[in-house]
Amino acid sequence: MNFTVRGTIFALFPHYDQTDPRGREMVEQTERRLKQIDNERPEVILVPEPENVRDPKAVRVYCEGTPIGYVAHEQADKAQLLFDELHPIVPARITGVEAENGRYICIEADTPESALRMASDRYGARDAWSDWRCTLPKLPMPELWKSCQVLEFQIERQFPVLTLEQVKNLKNYLKLWIERSLHDFSVEAMQLRMRYAERLRTIGNGSLEAEAKRLEKQYAAICCGQRMGYRMRWWKELQQSEGMERYWDQWRSSRRHDNLWLDLHTVDSQLRRMPDGLYARIGDLSCFFATLRYRDDVTRSVLWDIYTLLLLRERLCRELGIAMKPLPMDAYGLQLEEEELVMPERTVGCLPKPTDEEGVFCPFTEEQQKDSGIRVRPDVVLGMMHAGRSKCVQKVDWLSFYCVLLRRRWVDDNLSAWCRMVESLFGLSLDNHTLSRTLKKDGSDYTAWTDADERILRRKQLAADFDTRLTAYFERKRAKVLESVRG
Repeated sequence: MNFTVRGTIFALFPHYDQTDPRGREMVEQTERRLKQIDNERPEVILVPEPENVRDPKAVRVYCEGTPIGYVAHEQADKAQLLFDELHPIVPARITGVEAENGRYICIEADTPESALRMASDRYGARDAWSDWRCTLPKLPMPELWKSCQVLEFQIERQFPVLTLEQVKNLKNYLKLWIERSLHDFSVEAMQLRMRYAERLRTIGNGSLEAEAKRLEKQYAAICCGQRMGYRMRWWKELQQSEGMERYWDQWRSSRRHDNLWLDLHTVDSQLRRMPDGLYARIGDLSCFFATLRYRDDVTRSVLWDIYTLLLLRERLCRELGIAMKPLPMDAYGLQLEEEELVMPERTVGCLPKPTDEEGVFCPFTEEQQKDSGIRVRPDVVLGMMHAGRSKCVQKVDWLSFYCVLLRRRWVDDNLSAWCRMVESLFGLSLDNHTLSRTLKKDGSDYTAWTDADERILRRKQLAADFDTRLTAYFERKRAKVLESVRG
């Protein structure tokens, strides 16, 4: 199939503008590059871009690991016929180049006879990461990472090396791949480094043995934590990239609220599920990446999920004005609408402190707290209920506590279970049927209860007082945590 490749100037200079004073210089450089391609006629690679916002059928063309344009829009449908599950990228031959005026490249592509998958498709999730996935939209992969995978495809096509042309191409592709893959310490990249080195040594070509040494040196340097973390330059480039800015704008516009603390909790809830307590290391990214380097189960898919979450978390911390440090579970405040905080694991059976720093006394054991069915800080909630029980003139007044916790979604919508818990912990005998009728009549939203009836007004005031105390307690706790993590 024959195709026309256009947009080379935009591939080389994404910000090209005809009104730019440097526009003429960009045009001249593009023409020189096209003439070089015409003289050398290197192999080019076609890669579909289903994530392309302007045209999901777009097909990008790479030359020596660098994009040189797109298949013409009117030919995109025909180009899509080249790709399938076994052929995610396809090589092509250059048949002609127009370096001036319209500036386009003519290519001819055929589906390769042997199915060559990209390296990221050869491996699945490993062991500890098999159940871990990022459920948020992924950050679009930068051009540097895409070019590395294209180069891997081209390197594989040069083996076994038989001709001088193949040796030249292989050296060129390896040089580019080594320079661009310093950031990649996934299991795929680490295995590729050693496999390439072994295959180069078996060829018996002196110049290729030098490339094998470079690969082994890079493997050792990454394992020892050198170069890759050098000044974290590659990480800063990701933070400041246009792709990250677009991703942040799109992600924030897709949220149905303006609560950044809720977003931070959403991101942290996924980072906390990383194996071996990796979340505790995110305060020092150099240490965090060093820990990942020593693992042998981090695939490219997992690695990019981690990068997406960390970049998003750094941006959220910057917007909130806090340091990039791990946070305790009660640092996010009470504005959670979609998810709830989970109480940290504690030793069951041990008595809690008589009072905490905020003066809340909880007379119940850890086991009783765990069995209460209260999902968020049962020690604090039960302590405040214990302090406020004297205001319950009638047993039906215990509905006030239940409705407040139900409104916050800190307990299940199960009044019978609530009555059994209160009876067990507080030694009361509640009438479940009376409470059910009252709840059905008045509703669970205490703010809508009428003020005309004195008994209902008493329950309403008790609920409002309990709700206010909970809010004030957690606001003070959060303020103290933020004070400790800022700066």
